[in-house]
Parts: sequence; structure tokens; C-alpha cells
Amino acid sequence: MAAPPSAFVVAPGQAADSAGESLRLPWWTLGLCLLLCLGGIFDHDLWTPDEPRDAAVALEMGQTGDFVVPHLAGRPFIEKPPLYFAVAGILADVAGPWVGNVGAIRLASALFGLGWLAMTFLLGRRLMGRPAALLAVAALATMPGFVESAHWIRVDVALGFFVTGAVWCFAEVFFGGRRWFCLPAGLFAGGAFLSKGLIGPLLIAVAWFGLLAPWVLTGPEKGRRLCGLACPHLTALAAFLAVAGTWVLLLLKVGGEPLWHEWFWTNHVGRFQGTTPELAHLRPGHPFYYVRSLVIFTIPWLLALPAWIADAVRKGWQRRRLEPGQAFLALWGFGSLVMLSLSITKRDVYLAPVLSAFALMVPAVLARDLPRWLRLGVDAWTWLCGLLLAALAAAPLVFLTLHRVIPARWMPGGPASLALHAAVAGLAAFGCLHLVVRRREIAPGVRLTAAAALLYLGAFALAGNVVDREKSMRSEIQRFVKDIPAARRPHVAGWKFDETTRGIFFFYANWAVPPIEDRARLAQILAGQDPEFDSLITSAGYVDARDIDLPHRVLARANPGDLTHKRDLLWIAGPGGPPAPAPPP
Repeated sequence: MAAPPSAFVVAPGQAADSAGESLRLPWWTLGLCLLLCLGGIFDHDLWTPDEPRDAAVALEMGQTGDFVVPHLAGRPFIEKPPLYFAVAGILADVAGPWVGNVGAIRLASALFGLGWLAMTFLLGRRLMGRPAALLAVAALATMPGFVESAHWIRVDVALGFFVTGAVWCFAEVFFGGRRWFCLPAGLFAGGAFLSKGLIGPLLIAVAWFGLLAPWVLTGPEKGRRLCGLACPHLTALAAFLAVAGTWVLLLLKVGGEPLWHEWFWTNHVGRFQGTTPELAHLRPGHPFYYVRSLVIFTIPWLLALPAWIADAVRKGWQRRRLEPGQAFLALWGFGSLVMLSLSITKRDVYLAPVLSAFALMVPAVLARDLPRWLRLGVDAWTWLCGLLLAALAAAPLVFLTLHRVIPARWMPGGPASLALHAAVAGLAAFGCLHLVVRRREIAPGVRLTAAAALLYLGAFALAGNVVDREKSMRSEIQRFVKDIPAARRPHVAGWKFDETTRGIFFFYANWAVPPIEDRARLAQILAGQDPEFDSLITSAGYVDARDIDLPHRVLARANPGDLTHKRDLLWIAGPGGPPAPAPPP
């Protein structure tokens, strides 16, 4: 395939390379982004939602070595393919003894996040040049949607890495004339499939169409060379099918038809059509759901998106067509919003893998003189970050004043125990003050990046520490399990255990509590007539709501994780069941 005609060179790249200092990031700004990716991943426990479940799946996969069928507490968990869990499980096995299982598994998210940033840089360099690509990376690294994904134990960060990697490879094919990049594009698409199923290739397909359409319609001899695309793209398809098909065949061989049906029909077709209410997140009749998600996930860079859209519309009106790069980003970013909105199942995090498209819109806006409202927005964001960090730095003084009404577990060593964390927030606040004082000398992109990174780092240091003391379930679950004698545990079942509860028992206590949901079995256990179980662990909510309205005794209680008592657990038995354990001496 020949190199693309000059008409196809992305115009924002030409502007970016000539923009000079307005797009260049100093090394310390990129260092803050790197520190942000690695900060806050080793110093807190599992948080709900998602983390207890996904961490338990990864830990079990690392322990068993079964990299085909993910399991949750001994039972197949086939909602998602195994790639993320396999990587996290291997890291838990290798690095767990050094940094703990939680930190090792969360490290998988951080590494996928760094890879995601690297793919965004390569794509941005192809489209717009090196300075603009680095600014796009900084924008992505400080978007809340990316920060959450790269610091949370869940598969979406791996999906973002593979989707962006595939899009970069296809951009090399269309923009750079390197047709052999179709092979790694197919491999990346296979990785996206093994991360979260069919949604990965679908998101890649939207971006691929965004590359194909302007390539066909731009330059002389429109529509030419389509036949020349067939062979390299068949190579991409073959690579994808080799990766994805291998796992599908192994799933059919190991798990059989029932697991295949659950994976494909229940978790894919059912989620799209909204026929699986048990999997939750069903939101019919919300066509603009992801507009709200986009606003939240792109702060503070959301300020640049209206300017980018206005510029694209203006140029499209004047020239009766979009520049190729603008057309690609518009079709990829907003086309993905439309595709995701067609599904009945909606959740904010589903938008995360597309954030690179919106991050790549930022340099084209910051490469020129900013309108007054956008400059004011940059100033306001810097001030806001500084004020929030100053409030965090003063938190120990506030806790000292209100210590009588603040839960003791937030400050096990008193307000002084938070002094070091508050000092980090204080240093970050001084950094924001520096950005405010020198705002005329520091480019807007640098200020937005640095202020956001400092805010996250300060929040990780102090707010994250306090939140962890509230949300951590480790000590309470281990104490609760210790109250149940080891000899009794094989005879204890779980009544209507959700995935989080199954995960926390397996991860923290290495106990796969057998779940039951049959009311007849429940009655047998509480009546002392079940041949296998003589007691139950259940949520206090089921008892309070009289879901369990049969006579029973509470043998032990636990409150893992929060002040609202939503996850309170009870160990119960029937009136004639086993006695309560003796209190510790």
C-alpha cells in the first residue's frame, strides 16, 4: 500500500507541530502523570463495587492455574473472558509476597493503564506529531475516567489498552501506508475480545470505520485502492479469529454448552437486549445516559470539547467536509457514544475505553489562542484544585476539633496519624499556588495537567486513606470467620450471596462458602433437617426485610465496610441447631 496522499495528512498535526511552546509539556509534568499512575495502588484495601469480586477471580485463577474458565469462590464466573484475571493472578503469585495480593492485583490495572497511555501517544504521534501526542497523553492520564480505571481492579483498563492499540495499528495502515500493521491490529483486537468479550471488537470497528470513511472519500480517485485493503484486513481478521477462536473452542471443550450459553446469550445478547435483570445496570429509555458520563469522565478537559466541536462544525460548513483527522475522531468518539447508547445495559465505566478519542481532541484546541471563557475556565480549575488541597491539608485540625463525632476507626492513632498524609496534600496545595501565581508564564495545558495530577495525589494521600479505613472489609471479615469454628465451616451455607460477598470471603478467608437460593432448602437447614448444612450466613437486610421469616438464632454478626450497615452479615441457625461459639477468653 502506498503512502497516503498529502491531502490525507491530518491538519491538526500540522498546527500542533507549529504551535511551539503552547503544546510542549515540561518533564516534571510528565513525571507527575507517571507518579499519578503508580500512586495509590499499594496503600488501600479492596473497595466496593467490583474490586472484591474481580480480585477474588484473579486470585483464584493464579492459585489454580486454570486460565480458560474464570472462577469465583469455586464456581464458574463467565461474565468476562480471562485475560485480565490471568495477568492479575500471575502478578499476585509473583509479586503478592512482596506487596500483598491487593497491591499486586491492582498493579495489573496500573500496568495496563501505562500501556493505554503508550498506545495513545503512538496514535497521537501519527495523527498530530510528538508535542501534541504528549499533551493528549497528559489529558488522558488526568481524566477521572482513566484515573478510576487504572487504579481499580476491573477489566475495563485492559479493554482500553487493547482497543487503543488496535486503533493505533489501523491508523498506521490508513495514515502511514503500513499495511503490515494489520497483523498486530488483529492481535490487539483479539486481546480486546479476551478482556471483555464482543464489546471490544465492536468499539474497534467504530474507530476503524472512522479511519476508512475519510480515507475513501479524501483525495483524488475517490474510492480507489479498496481492493488493496482486502488482503491486509483479511490478515487482521485471521489474527483476531486465531486469538478469540482459540479461547472460545477451549471454553466449549472445558465448560461445555451451558457455560457457552451463559457467556454468549446471557452476558452478551441478554445485556444488550435488557433481558437479564439479574445482572443489573438496565437503563431503558435513557438515550443520553453517556452524555452525563462524558462530562464526569473528562473533567477538567471537558472545557476543550465544546471548542473542538465548534471548530469542526465551522470548518465542515466552510469546506463542506471535515478534515480527515477531525472526521476520524468525531466518528470514533461520538460514534462510540451512539453505539453504547443502543444497549439497554448502561454503566459509566463502559465509556472509559473510548476516552483516548476525546483526549486526542484537546491538542487541536490548545494549539491556538484560547477564547476568554476557556482561559477563565483554566484559571478557575487551578484555583479550585488549590482550595481543595488546602482543605485536605487542614483536615487533621478539623478532625481534632470534631473528634467526638468522627468515627474512631478513621483515626486509629488520633489526628496526628494523618499528619504525614496531610503534609502531602499541603505540598500539592503549594504546587497549585505556584501555578496560580505564574499563570501568565505557564501554558494552559501544563496548568490543567499539573493541577489535576496534584489534586489526585493529595486526595490519594489523605482522602483515600480515610475512605479505606471506612470501606476496608478485611479485619471485620477475618474476625467474623474466626468466630466460626473451623470444624463447623463445612456445614455453613450462604443464603443469597451476591458476587461481592462471595468474593470477600474467598479473598480474605480463603473460604468458598456454598451459596443456596432455594427456600425449601433454607427451611430444611433452619429446621435442622438438611443432611449437609446446619447453619447459614446471610445479609442482615434479608432478615430485617423478613425474607427469612422462619425461627432462627443469630450466632455471630459482622459489619464489613461502611457506616450504613448495608453489608451487615449474620451467622444464623435454627432453634434446635448448633450452639453459639464460646466467646474468646
